[in-house]
Amino acid sequence: MDISKSMVRYYMDAITLPYFKTHDAPPRNLDAYLPQLLAMKRKLSAHKDEDALKLACEHVIGNPHIDASQLGGGGYTFSENEIRGLIRYVWQQLWPDAPAVKSGGPTGVQLVPMSLEDWWASRKTAAAPAKKTESPKAAG
Repeated sequence: MDISKSMVRYYMDAITLPYFKTHDAPPRNLDAYLPQLLAMKRKLSAHKDEDALKLACEHVIGNPHIDASQLGGGGYTFSENEIRGLIRYVWQQLWPDAPAVKSGGPTGVQLVPMSLEDWWASRKTAAAPAKKTESPKAAG
C-alpha cells in the first residue's frame, strides 16, 4: 500500500504546531503532547485515516533506515530520532493493544511523495461504491 508522506506529516504537525504556540522547546516527556494528540485523533477519525497512519507508523518503526526527519514535527527543528520517537509515541497511544512491530514493518507498505489533497482524493475514490451498469436485457 502506498501511503502519502504528506498525510503522515499533517498528523505529526497537528500535534507539534499547537504545542509550540505556547512552548519554546520540545517536552522532556512526550505525554505533554497528549492534549494535541487527542485533538489530532479527532482529525484522523474525521478523514478515516486511522488504518493508513497506523501502517505508516509501523513502517517507520520497523525500518530504522528510513529517514523519519521528513515526516513532520513542524514548529521546531526536530532531529530524526525525535521525530521517530514522536511517531512511536503516537503509535503506542493510539493503538496500545497492537502487537509489537516486527523488523521490516508491515509488508507491502511504502511512503510516497503525494500531496495531502491527492491522498484524500485517492481515498475517496477508493471508498466510493462502484457504479452499477445495467446489463442489456435479452431479447425474446
